[in-house]
Amino acid sequence: MGTKPMLTPDLVARIGAVKVADLADGCRMLGFRGSVAAPSMRPAAPYSHLIGTAVTVTCSIQAGAHDYGEQAARLYSLGSSVPFAVMIQRNDVPDFTSIGSGGARVARAHGYVGWVTSGPIRDTDELRDLGVPVYGTSIVPSGRLVTQMPEGSSIRFDFDIPVDIAGMLVNPGDVIVGDNDGLIALAPDRLAEVLAGAERLVRGEGELFERIDRGLTYRQILDAGRAGH
Repeated sequence: MGTKPMLTPDLVARIGAVKVADLADGCRMLGFRGSVAAPSMRPAAPYSHLIGTAVTVTCSIQAGAHDYGEQAARLYSLGSSVPFAVMIQRNDVPDFTSIGSGGARVARAHGYVGWVTSGPIRDTDELRDLGVPVYGTSIVPSGRLVTQMPEGSSIRFDFDIPVDIAGMLVNPGDVIVGDNDGLIALAPDRLAEVLAGAERLVRGEGELFERIDRGLTYRQILDAGRAGH
């Protein structure tokens, strides 16, 4: 096992210079398939970019009384628990819109740089300009209230556990990267080698495109490469 790097501004800048697709290709170069979200997971604002460290929670309907406000306070406080915190929320409460512009504002104030939920989101006009990328599996104008639960039950949060969100397995502390293509979760001990592979791919593509821009055909480039070997 390698070291588990904490995200730093320099590392975030390196990750931001490649695409999610490049990182997925970097995983394939190392012989494994990256953990990516299903196509249903989309950003509230098209062409959003997200880089951060996963803080995980599940929301579900459970028997008994669970204080939603207290749980939400704990959830928001976790925004300062890791550098570049991103909330990764598995929402198993039907029709519950767990994040909108109001929640995103509160999350930003507590240190979160992004929010990802497996449920519906709302307030996308405001989210577009808020500066906190939000991803969800659907968009609705209204949803179920926290008070609208079956008698004798309430919403319960479970923190700091692995979650499967839109087919993407995320462990607490994973590095989450998102763009308009979707999301990928990278284990911290694989990040360095995956990122290095993605950067090699980007450099190779850059060299190819530079030759194309100089007027060479793909055949000429291919033949020149074979001659060099």
